[in-house]
Amino acid sequence: MKTSPIALIALVAAAAFVQDATAFGCKPDDIKKWIKSCDVVSGGSQKKCDDKECHKALHRLVEEETIQCYVSSGLGPASDLAKWKALDDFCHGDGPDPVLTPTLAPPQPTTSAPVPTVTPGPNPNPTPSTPSTTAPTPTATGTKPSPTSPNTTTPVPSTTSPRPQC
Repeated sequence: MKTSPIALIALVAAAAFVQDATAFGCKPDDIKKWIKSCDVVSGGSQKKCDDKECHKALHRLVEEETIQCYVSSGLGPASDLAKWKALDDFCHGDGPDPVLTPTLAPPQPTTSAPVPTVTPGPNPNPTPSTPSTTAPTPTATGTKPSPTSPNTTTPVPSTTSPRPQC
């Protein structure tokens, strides 16, 4: 039987693909190494994107095989790797800077005293009390803040940084 060159090339390509797909296997130590290669980079998301080793690691950390290995080997839930997906998206211009993106935190209990319930007494028309007046607290510049404007402003960080090409 004669084999066509195209069929032979397709067979070799398929074998190479299968070998590549199975060559990784499940290696939790590699996953830990990839996470560490980004954790050691300080200076924010853009620095992590610019770091060659971290950037390569991000590509591995977002692969489905890596996520499955992470979970099946007991390293943690798949949601642990969501931050790396967000960082990878940022590095490629597909999402906001995950460091500057606020996350929803569970509500915290308040420590304020309960408001007492007022029950009408024998006098249904009590005399009104005079309201106390307090002066606004001076700001660092010594001027008093206007009651209609806040006395502090929060700068809004910019997320328009150059991103490396892969």
